[in-house]
Amino acid sequence: MSLDLSQLPFAASVPAGVRRVFAAAQLLHDDVEVERAVDRVAVRMTVDLQDCNPLLISVLPAGFVFAGMLLRRLVFPLQFSFLSINGEGVITPAPGMHELLQQRPVVVLDGCIDDVRAATVQDWLAGNGAGSVTLAALLDAGRANAQAVCYSAFDDHPEGLFGSGLDYQGYGANLPGVYAVTR
Repeated sequence: MSLDLSQLPFAASVPAGVRRVFAAAQLLHDDVEVERAVDRVAVRMTVDLQDCNPLLISVLPAGFVFAGMLLRRLVFPLQFSFLSINGEGVITPAPGMHELLQQRPVVVLDGCIDDVRAATVQDWLAGNGAGSVTLAALLDAGRANAQAVCYSAFDDHPEGLFGSGLDYQGYGANLPGVYAVTR
């Protein structure tokens, strides 16, 4: 289903700039493409991780939707937790995460990941006792170098993406596709 964002009814309290961006946004991946891409990631992860007892950690907020789509497709034993990272790179883990990390394989789930974010999360996890740390993202921003994303649904590089967990000024994360802001 292709959603025409210009036809959405907007509450008066939605900022005018957000309404303009949504009306002009370009659909990059519709909901069917997103679901199929997440299916492919789940198959690869199942093959690689089904015998590992991994801990999957969602990075909030962008990883929340991707994690929700992915977890219901992974039918092997695993544990799940979450963390948040602010703009200054300060990580706040879920309660009890430190006990779960001890020398286990960890897969970090994020909506879109880049070098700095990847390095920050990987360093924090390694410093807190994680075994191997692997990255998975709905969108690989294409900037990660040493912190390569092992599992990604899409390899999109443009700035200003929203939908499927990614937001534009706090809006649009709930949209079923992936959209690009057009300038």
